[in-house]
Amino acid sequence: MAKKDKPGHLDTLIGAHTVLEGNLESEGGVRVDGKLKGDLKIGGDVSIGPEAKIVGNVYARNVVLAGSVDGNIYADGMLRLLSKARLRGNVQAYGLVADEGGIFHGKCNIVEESHRSRREKESATSPNGEQTEKGFKSRATLKSADESEGAAGSS
Repeated sequence: MAKKDKPGHLDTLIGAHTVLEGNLESEGGVRVDGKLKGDLKIGGDVSIGPEAKIVGNVYARNVVLAGSVDGNIYADGMLRLLSKARLRGNVQAYGLVADEGGIFHGKCNIVEESHRSRREKESATSPNGEQTEKGFKSRATLKSADESEGAAGSS
C-alpha cells in the first residue's frame, strides 16, 4: 500500500496544449495547464494554471485556481483563488482565500470538517462504536454462532 502523498506532490500534468474530454481520477496531485471537459476527482492537491479551462466539477484535498472553472469545487482543505482566477460555480471547502482580482460567481459553503476527514472517521468506527483496524474492516453486522443456529433451527 502506498503512503499518502504529501501536500503539493505532483503526480499528473495536463499540459498547456492538451485537451482532455472525460473524467480524470488520481490519488496523487494534479496540475492542469490545458483544457478539460469533465470532472477531476483527485485524492491529492490540484493546481489549475492561468491559461487552464475546466468545464466540470473539481474534487480534491486543496485547490489553487489561477485559470477558469465552469463547475463546482469541493475541497477537503483550502481553496485559493489567485488574481486571474475565474470560477463560475459553487464552492464547498474547509477554507477559502481569494486574491484581489479573482472572480467568483456562485455560492460558498465553508464546512467545519472536511468530507474526507468525516469519511475516514466513519470508516474507522464499527457500527457498534468500536474502533476498527485502520478503518478497513467491513461495517456489516456479524451474528454470533448461537444467533445463526437459532435462525437456522426456526425455519
